[in-house]
Amino acid sequence: MADTNPYLCFYGDDFTGSTDALDALTAAGVAAVLILDPSQDVLSQFPGVQAVGLAGTTRAMSPTEMDKELPQAFRWMADLKPRIIHYKVCSTFDSSPETGSIGRAMEIGLTTLGGGSVPIVVGAPRLGRFVAFANLFARAGSAPTIHRIDRHPVMARHPVTPMKEADLRLHLKAQTKIPIDHISIIDMEAGNWPVIDGDTRAILFDTVSADQLTAIGNWLGKQSRDTPVFCIGSSAVETALSPIMSAETRSVAPAPTENPSHRGPILVVSGSCSPVTARQIDVAVGAGFTPIPVSAAALANQEAWEEACTKATNTALAALAGGRSAIVYTAHGEPDLDTRVGDARQRSEIERRIGIGLGRILSATLGSIKLNRVAVAGGDTSGTVTRALGVTALQIAAPISPGAPLCSGLRRNGGRIEIALKGGQMGSDDFFCRVRNR
Repeated sequence: MADTNPYLCFYGDDFTGSTDALDALTAAGVAAVLILDPSQDVLSQFPGVQAVGLAGTTRAMSPTEMDKELPQAFRWMADLKPRIIHYKVCSTFDSSPETGSIGRAMEIGLTTLGGGSVPIVVGAPRLGRFVAFANLFARAGSAPTIHRIDRHPVMARHPVTPMKEADLRLHLKAQTKIPIDHISIIDMEAGNWPVIDGDTRAILFDTVSADQLTAIGNWLGKQSRDTPVFCIGSSAVETALSPIMSAETRSVAPAPTENPSHRGPILVVSGSCSPVTARQIDVAVGAGFTPIPVSAAALANQEAWEEACTKATNTALAALAGGRSAIVYTAHGEPDLDTRVGDARQRSEIERRIGIGLGRILSATLGSIKLNRVAVAGGDTSGTVTRALGVTALQIAAPISPGAPLCSGLRRNGGRIEIALKGGQMGSDDFFCRVRNR
């Protein structure tokens, strides 16, 4: 592999997960960029980077939609000749056979890229995510309690992909017929490491500690010396590989030059139903943010929805013009009753339309007032909103909270905007205040 080729390419199944992976790499000193579309023209502006991410939205797609999206994305990454191609999923692993199927992504990856064994690395201790004896455990926001994922106060009740099974082998079995092997904590301590071969199978790793991730990273490095490796997992993959990549010496493009000490009002838009985000909204309002609730129930009538979005835009503009930050949100801990009906695909479509509406609000506001920094909450929401802003690439500008950094976004018009993207479960209660005050 030439020194100019990236060591790692990853496809993020949603935007907040993509910036989580970017954050893990940058924090370890790895030169990385996240682009929104597979474009060589955009990538050419970041010569010499060690890791290239492609921000996707397959977490909200059906298997049929994934069949159309993923093959070209995987081929584009393969053409960059990296050692590792990573399909990046959320560390809570929420997915289903109908929506965001991780099993289907694995099948497409194997068909497109070839190969056999697919390592799966999910537990991310820095984010409060752990896999022990194949079962996933997760913290809820910044609270100290660790929950088994099927008893998690949020993820067990996710409106689109609730996690009802903690054993990830059984969870994946509902999504694919590919056999799933398991490497436990005991196996790793005994030195019983697998070999990636031509057998079609998944290899799920326990991941409880940072030391285990380092060992997995070293194993991946050895396995990819002669043949590229396709793997699946959370940003634990980036954490595992970062020590290897950061040891490389390269001449790379400079980091963003924006000063992340900006002071001034910001606009936040949120499509997240998470109680974690609800607490963050409450803390922000208590700290002076203007609250702008928008009822998602208005989606039932297009005219009413457009009117609600216009009203929210005008309220946000008035607050910002007066020097106050504002926060527009379509849920406060629970989705509107009208958005919980129907099957998973109908609920996913509702999420998509919410994202489009919030994107319009943000774009209209930016078109009317100078604003250097914004924030978006909600994994599905973030992809739609970021595209609406004309962002083509992202790099880390400053840390805010693990897995939810402040990014510098390159826009189609050549300008930049600072944007913080956070998943529903990410960030401390004062997250939005920290984005404003950073």
